[in-house]
Amino acid sequence: MTLSLHELPHEILEHICSFLDLPEDLLSFGLTCRFLCNFVIPYQVQFRHIRCDPRRRDVVEALMERPTLGHAVRRLELVSNEASVWPTRPLLPRSLAPSSASKMRKALDRAFVITDVMPRLMYSLPLLKRFVWVPTQIKRNREAVPEVVMSVASCPFLEELELSYDEAPWFVGKQFSIVAYP
Repeated sequence: MTLSLHELPHEILEHICSFLDLPEDLLSFGLTCRFLCNFVIPYQVQFRHIRCDPRRRDVVEALMERPTLGHAVRRLELVSNEASVWPTRPLLPRSLAPSSASKMRKALDRAFVITDVMPRLMYSLPLLKRFVWVPTQIKRNREAVPEVVMSVASCPFLEELELSYDEAPWFVGKQFSIVAYP
């Protein structure tokens, strides 16, 4: 018995998409037919690279609560809007992006502490390859840095980890030894 593309379980399509890391490759795959386009573009391409403020509780919770979204993420950059040395323009899927600048400001939860949920977040991102963390108040987060590094290091496919620590950017490579980032 042969199954048509429409009859395949979503898990099989997600598994096929997991082999395509680059959004360009996913886009080419998604544009082969309307059915794949409706599956690949909103749930795979838009979630490959996410950049947002670490105080965006809604984004973090969406990734933790919806496993199919977390499986699509390959690059996650949690960069404060106030950071001066990093690109801070959010890269969010349309389904998670606020519709206006005022809604974006309201979406920031000042009481939300990302380090409290970091192990659970990393568990929700099993295919993560690159992680960037630029906290808003480094002094308050200094004690949490080793815990963050250990949580992120648990990702099996992690290749790069960048974090801002002591007011300077640092790079943690595959061996997870901290060296100065030029």
